[in-house]
Amino acid sequence: MRIHTKKLTIVVIPEADASVRRFAIQRSLLWIVPASILILCSLCVLFFYLYQDNAKLRATLEQQLIMKQEMHNQTVQQKEQTIARLEADITGLTEQANQVLEKMEQLENLEDELRDMTAQGEQAQTNGPAEPLSEPSSVVQIASAAQVPIHTGTGGVSLSLYTLDARQMAEHTSDTFHHLTDDLDTMFVNLQDAKHDMLAYQHLQAMTPSLWPVQSRQITSRFGYRKDPFSGYASFHSGIDIGASTHTKVMSTADGTVLHAGYDRSRGYNIRIQHGNGIETWYMHLSEMVVDKGDQVQKGDWIGQVGSTGRSTGPHLHYEVLVDGERVDPRPYMNTK
Repeated sequence: MRIHTKKLTIVVIPEADASVRRFAIQRSLLWIVPASILILCSLCVLFFYLYQDNAKLRATLEQQLIMKQEMHNQTVQQKEQTIARLEADITGLTEQANQVLEKMEQLENLEDELRDMTAQGEQAQTNGPAEPLSEPSSVVQIASAAQVPIHTGTGGVSLSLYTLDARQMAEHTSDTFHHLTDDLDTMFVNLQDAKHDMLAYQHLQAMTPSLWPVQSRQITSRFGYRKDPFSGYASFHSGIDIGASTHTKVMSTADGTVLHAGYDRSRGYNIRIQHGNGIETWYMHLSEMVVDKGDQVQKGDWIGQVGSTGRSTGPHLHYEVLVDGERVDPRPYMNTK
């Protein structure tokens, strides 16, 4: 404690004419002041090095920030390019989807046409054809495929979208659409072929006699050998006789062209129609004819009226069917309904 209480006296002797000055200081200041200066210098040196390290660290961080900013910009640019590609792919897929929808609409229209033709064929079957209307093989195959039961179960591992390659997904979807479009094109061609087959079949049905020529269903004499009503001897009856009232309308039993429309003593007023494929029909003993030679007629058209002209015992229609010039039994060509 004494060393701290002792003081030192500093004497300042100026020039001869000036007074002497004395300063009393404590002895502890002799080491506190240099120590303080040394500490201050040390702090300055420390602050200087800290400032240098901080400057280097700041420069490093700024460089890292610049690099990260550049990487971020590149990532954003890549993302934008990816989004642009995906948008282009989505646009392409949308166009393909529209094409698929258009093809589906065409298929639906074609299917409606086939349904209408099938319904018309069924109606014709009810009114005329002796044999059932059969569908073309291509339509049957498509119908069979449509009857296969469809299961709706789903499953699989759920993966995050970020774990998948969006570009690869889009390309895979595009390939799927291309395959689907090709399948639809094939199906459309098949349906067109089926439509052509159906039209050809309907044309054949229209050319084939299948109606009753009159509303009456009373057969008075069948095809084949019989006792002649005039001579009483056995004779061959080349058609069938259908009893009906005079002036009952007579209809063409198929589409065709009138080969003959005239009168002779045996057949009376008679009409002969050629239908194609070597098939002809003949209508005899009419009281009136409403068609002429060369006229085009369709199945069900009115061509004349029942009468008893020519070699006849009373009002009736004698109806014949000829195939390649040979008379055949008309009954199988006439629907019983």
